[in-house]
Amino acid sequence: MITTTIKNLHLRDVWTISRNSSCVKENVFVRLEKDGVVGYGEAAPNIRYGETAALTEAAIQKAAEAIEGAELSNTTQVKARLDALIVGQNCAKAALEMAVMDWAAKSRAVPLHRMLGIDTTHMPITSYSIGIDEPEVIKRKTKQAEEFLILKIKVGSPNDEAIIKAIRSVTDKPIRADANEGWADKETAVRKIERLAAWGIEFVEQPMPAAMLAETA
Repeated sequence: MITTTIKNLHLRDVWTISRNSSCVKENVFVRLEKDGVVGYGEAAPNIRYGETAALTEAAIQKAAEAIEGAELSNTTQVKARLDALIVGQNCAKAALEMAVMDWAAKSRAVPLHRMLGIDTTHMPITSYSIGIDEPEVIKRKTKQAEEFLILKIKVGSPNDEAIIKAIRSVTDKPIRADANEGWADKETAVRKIERLAAWGIEFVEQPMPAAMLAETA
């Protein structure tokens, strides 16, 4: 049985990227129960990609019957079904796949990484994201993220250099910048990237609008 719940997540700080700001996120939680084992998944709909909590929930419910009737321990086969059943609502697909993987690992009574044969000592390091904000707030957020080894910083505002300078005043950790398509032309993007490079940025994600592939190249 697959059930869904929509929950409003009230953020500790306002989350700002180049496109918008928010203080509440509407996420969809999935619960999958079969043979006495329960698996959980979560979807974070992104309006940029045409996703909403309502559309996500509808996509999950539409696929639920086919997934419930599948051999859940065969996660590769289940993923193939999900790819065929859900088009356009990728967060819905991700949430269901999470729930299936969680269920499969629990049904074997092993952690997911062990079921997948992953050596945790060679896992990629997860970055911690910090939204656009005033430099003093950025400093506080950076200190709050002390346990994370890599920072992913949202840029794409007139304040980009001040933000990175504020972070560098309190840490020398690796920084990855994400402009969320915030630079409208290649000249601006090149200029911004060259300036940010002086602060030791590893790479820049989504520098310009997605349709501008030639300019990005």
